Amino acid sequence: MPQQYADFDDEKIQSFSINLGFQIDVIYIESLGVWSFRIVEPDMGANIGTPKERKAVSGRTFTTEIAFRKQDDCVEIGVRTICSEPSDNTQECEVFRPSVVKALAENTDIRLSQCGWMLNGQAMQITSKNELEKFFDVFGDHARSLPIILKSLQNEQAEQRVGIARLDTKRGRHPKGC
Repeated sequence: MPQQYADFDDEKIQSFSINLGFQIDVIYIESLGVWSFRIVEPDMGANIGTPKERKAVSGRTFTTEIAFRKQDDCVEIGVRTICSEPSDNTQECEVFRPSVVKALAENTDIRLSQCGWMLNGQAMQITSKNELEKFFDVFGDHARSLPIILKSLQNEQAEQRVGIARLDTKRGRHPKGC
């Protein structure tokens, strides 16, 4: 049961492969504290039987890779989806986000973060100089691999400006909020 995760014995983790029209590979490297899961599946189409139906594309495959690595004070998580298709393909393909990402973010026993920013589905609101500096820290961090979407509101609250004399440009920060 997921509720007993703390009591789970690492000795029960094993590597294996399955091929049933799709390929699943699970690899566990105990000495590195790494567990990885990979599934390669053919395109079966999407939204079958709905007005948004997309027919399958012959030769197109989707690969989803999920990896966990135990550290001293945390567990690192990596998730990647790759769409491979024939070079002469002209059919569009929708963007996928593995549902496991949402499930991890919504799990109250797990705290996802990157570059000091908690990934909890909540937007970062910049209403002070400290929050603006935190934003620039996240924005300028070369280790960041996630995109940033910046939204500005045009109302009375947005017109209340934070007094910023000068931001430190030596660490890749931009002066005057540029």
